[in-house]
Amino acid sequence: TPPPGRASSATATSIRESGYSSTRPPVAWGSPPPRIAKLRGAGVFGTASAAKHDAIRGFGVDHAIDYREQDFVKEVRRITGEKQPLDLVMDAVGGSSFRKSWSLLQAGGRLVAFGVSQSGGGEPPGTLPAKP
Repeated sequence: TPPPGRASSATATSIRESGYSSTRPPVAWGSPPPRIAKLRGAGVFGTASAAKHDAIRGFGVDHAIDYREQDFVKEVRRITGEKQPLDLVMDAVGGSSFRKSWSLLQAGGRLVAFGVSQSGGGEPPGTLPAKP
């Protein structure tokens, strides 16, 4: 498991992916993204139920987090020792997961939303501030 840290600007250093039910610090999601991230020297976080942890580790996830039992934001911060450690988040859940994921991005980080299995729960659409 790669230690938390930074890689060159040309290399993703941290990633989290949701939606498995998903960085040098971590990257995450499905099979290809974690594998590509690892080839670039990134560590990978993934969120899934505990029963799926072995499977996502097989995809290349370094840090499997049980979203049912753990707050993934707190867990990512605990593992990395940073408040905003991630370069990239791939979020297939949406809703509150989107905002939580946004809070983990470092300046210049990217959030890729796809699939969006949860709606905003009736919340009006909003905007999120740019990360300088």
